[in-house]
Amino acid sequence: MLDAAYLEALVGAGLVMPDGYFSGSTVWRERGLVAVDLLVDAYLRRLGEFSRPELSEHPFLMPEPPYRQVFPDYRNVYTTQGGVLPGHVLRPDNLQASVRQLTEAGGDGPLVAVGGLLRHFRGPVQPLFRERCIWPAVQTTHLVPHGEAVTVLDLHQRALEAFLSDLALPVISVSTDALSDYGPLCYLTVGCLPDGRPTVLSTSYVMSPGRCAALGVPGAVLDIGFTGKLLALVAAHHRDEHGLVLPSRVAPAQVGVTVPAGSGDEVLEAWLKEADAAGTRLETVPLPQATRHRRRRSERRRLRTGAPVVVTACPAADGSTAPVTVTRRLPLERVRPDTLPSPAELRAELAASDDRLRRRADHRFRRALLESGLLPTLCTPCVESRRVSVFGRVTPARPGPCSLCGRPGEAVLVSEGGRFY
Repeated sequence: MLDAAYLEALVGAGLVMPDGYFSGSTVWRERGLVAVDLLVDAYLRRLGEFSRPELSEHPFLMPEPPYRQVFPDYRNVYTTQGGVLPGHVLRPDNLQASVRQLTEAGGDGPLVAVGGLLRHFRGPVQPLFRERCIWPAVQTTHLVPHGEAVTVLDLHQRALEAFLSDLALPVISVSTDALSDYGPLCYLTVGCLPDGRPTVLSTSYVMSPGRCAALGVPGAVLDIGFTGKLLALVAAHHRDEHGLVLPSRVAPAQVGVTVPAGSGDEVLEAWLKEADAAGTRLETVPLPQATRHRRRRSERRRLRTGAPVVVTACPAADGSTAPVTVTRRLPLERVRPDTLPSPAELRAELAASDDRLRRRADHRFRRALLESGLLPTLCTPCVESRRVSVFGRVTPARPGPCSLCGRPGEAVLVSEGGRFY
């Protein structure tokens, strides 16, 4: 499990409430809801590069019989007992509802359902990592002909990888048959925790023929999903001594701005309008009595919200410093340009911030997986004779000589401690 520091960063940024309100549940605040919307938007943007995704949200309750027809053995869901609506399942899965919506509309998707899932987990449950109430849960359903299933699933997997790169989360995709009961082809997108342990960030399936038949679909059903765990991992990897540092695509405020209270400065007002018109998400805070202490305190507050860049357009009362300061993260750096940064310069600052996050995370990922021996190239005879615990085969396949015997092999992800979450 993750330590508490990532949750403290999310709480400090105003994304979630402190832990302890409901066991295994996260209480999201308004800024967190905005971040989730931006997360979904970033995913849809990547899907839109090869398809025309639709967005949907399904009802909280589902009649139990159709759910059990597809998932007869799943016991980790909550069902209603007696009362007004007996025999219903509470937020079990989006798959049946999405398939029904697509077939009734005569479409094939992809349909992206965003909502929450309720799960019955025994033992301690850590919010925002393994929850009873999982929100957001993003699940994509795509109906395709059997002959196109693998090709289209590969497109979805590449879109997921690009989406996670937008979050500065380096990943590798592996195919595994460990979950063949659910689907004969399964791709898992694997990243790492800050301590180097691998962790699964998304799952992608070609559903099994039996489940497709239970759903009433003559072709193949693709099922792709991820959860709010992504934002937890962003907070785990991307923070400094001031708190959370959000990638620009999911930052509710990309640029935090401190301005003099009631100044009526026409140049400053024009700059704010120009930056807003260019699509930069600004959070502007007026500051009375711009002493050095007040300016620095305002800057720290803006940094704590997760803003990648902070602009202070508020000179000290004694005129001892330049009127504009641009503060960057990781490492913390203040520059004092002669003028307010243009929209193009702000975009460059945000891109540079994302690059810094990505480089730091790439270094950690490389050390955790690529340099630790968890991604060797092995041949099938060596895997079987030495009983290597293979978690999955890297996809797209990476052929090469076996690191143990030199025969033809392929890159695999090994799991020394069995499966991981």
